[in-house]
Amino acid sequence: MRKRAFIGCPFSTGPRPNKSLISGTNSLRNPDRPFYLYRYLHDEALSEIERAVAMDPNDPELYAWMSTILWFMGKNREAIESAKMGQRLYPNNPAPYLILLGRAYLPDGNLQESLPLLERAIRLNPELSGSVAFSQSIIYGIQNRNEEARTALEILNKSRMTPIRGLKDIMLYLPFAAPETSDRMAEALIKAGVPGNLTDNYRISRENLLNGQEVRSLIFGRKITGASAATGEQFWWEWAKSGEFKFIRGAYQDTGKSWVEGDVFFVQFEKQLGGLPYGMTIFRNPDGSRESKNEYFMVTEMRFNISFALTE
Repeated sequence: MRKRAFIGCPFSTGPRPNKSLISGTNSLRNPDRPFYLYRYLHDEALSEIERAVAMDPNDPELYAWMSTILWFMGKNREAIESAKMGQRLYPNNPAPYLILLGRAYLPDGNLQESLPLLERAIRLNPELSGSVAFSQSIIYGIQNRNEEARTALEILNKSRMTPIRGLKDIMLYLPFAAPETSDRMAEALIKAGVPGNLTDNYRISRENLLNGQEVRSLIFGRKITGASAATGEQFWWEWAKSGEFKFIRGAYQDTGKSWVEGDVFFVQFEKQLGGLPYGMTIFRNPDGSRESKNEYFMVTEMRFNISFALTE
């Protein structure tokens, strides 16, 4: 069997998505980019991976992703069982699945049982030190072992091409279904030394999801504004009722078209991403306001979120 990448970790780097995946077609043969998950559509993500498992029940990577999805849904026991199944199917490479098992106890399970699993994983495969350190930084943060948490974060940062810039960056990789769980993880990461405050955490909940008709009513024929997640510059985004739009941010201008499929909002710029479309979900921000330009969140499948407000 070929050596497999560890795709079940939020900080792993899988293959680049192809055009069908970017456009929103969740290929069952390519579940390593579960776009439903990063749109906070957890039930749909689980259904997708369950169908993939039904098609290929002997692929351990599918169980790795199922464990990850279940963990984000707060179904920790099921996440543990799925990771164990993946390990049984691929006994020659246990380290990634030990990391999944150790992580599945977070944040409310037996953390003392989690740590030995992570330590065993790094002994078996030191190349996974960053993935192990990610979980360790959270565990130590929860336990108020702040110095050890900071050491783990340093190891994680050294394993990355660039250090974690702030809490908003890292929480994009942690789409928990329950905002309370997301807050606990964020608090632990702050103790570990991740720059930011708890208010930087995106508290996204399914109960605040706009359905397809609500998205059409909110966006088409309207104008919104917000701040770029990348540059901090203010942007303006104006739609015609047809779904065609004009986008302005500083000196940058672009045009394109948009449409709604189910509850997912798709946009296709003329310039950005080479003209490839991408999908997002839109959530109300119960803590936001028009004055702060954060009434709503656009949650994209490419792990960047856009806060915005209507201009009128």
